[in-house]
Amino acid sequence: MMPSVLTSWKEIGHYLGKGVRTVQRWEMEFGLPVRRPSGGSHRTILAIPQELDEWTRRQTRSSAEEAMEILRNEIAALRRETAALRNRLERVEKVPLGETRQWEEVRFSARVRAESIRVRLSFALTICAIGEGATVRGDSVQAKKNVERAERTTGKIRRSLELPGYVPAEEMGELRKGLKEVESRILRMRAGQVKARGRAGRKRPAVSSSRWSGSAPSAA
Repeated sequence: MMPSVLTSWKEIGHYLGKGVRTVQRWEMEFGLPVRRPSGGSHRTILAIPQELDEWTRRQTRSSAEEAMEILRNEIAALRRETAALRNRLERVEKVPLGETRQWEEVRFSARVRAESIRVRLSFALTICAIGEGATVRGDSVQAKKNVERAERTTGKIRRSLELPGYVPAEEMGELRKGLKEVESRILRMRAGQVKARGRAGRKRPAVSSSRWSGSAPSAA
């Protein structure tokens, strides 16, 4: 039976599925609702499970809203770049037929493909952020789906960058750097899932983790 009040950092940690240091850091950095009775020792603390649940739900909404804001900004930037590329295409089409126009069209196509890869890299990072949130709240199925989706996206990007002349040579370094960043994040997600499965396999004393239905900040 779940207690109505948690009276130690260890109990709070077990309830949230985290270690003592993590929940203490959450209190300092993110406002985890932990109470200290007046007149008692500074070490005396207590927390209400319902308040912890509500706090984690707010953190989940905040993380999702932040991810959506990033995505909206990326879409807006893409639209601006698309408009600029459309103007460039109109100028290219006015160039007389011949070697000059052919070269301009080749470069234009390469730039469009480079912008497409940038968008896919941003998309993969967003998928990673959502997958990390799923891992933290214990949703292993959703976390696995997001990792696999991000891996498929980066696989397509890697194969595209291996094609000669697929993107402008001067942009290749930046795109490869972005791809490496996403792939490193995917590896960290894989490692986080392994740790999460290990924690789930251990027996938790005092408080059952089956009551846990919320999420935790991505900073964990």
